Amino acid sequence: IIPFTIDEKRQLSLISKNGTLTRKQLADKTRLTEDGVKWNLNQLRKTGIIRRVGPNKGGHWEIIEKDID
Repeated sequence: IIPFTIDEKRQLSLISKNGTLTRKQLADKTRLTEDGVKWNLNQLRKTGIIRRVGPNKGGHWEIIEKDID
């Protein structure tokens, strides 16, 4: 099990409910800056937890690793 920050857990929870959320929407819901959301998403992507499916506009986030806590 990979340890996540509180911010990463919040983003994963939101993505699991709605993978089509934009960075701006994630920032609004988590009270982070868009750059903070971008950094967390990149960290989650690098560790193989999430991936972006489709184009930047119209795509969605997908959680790859289901064993998250």
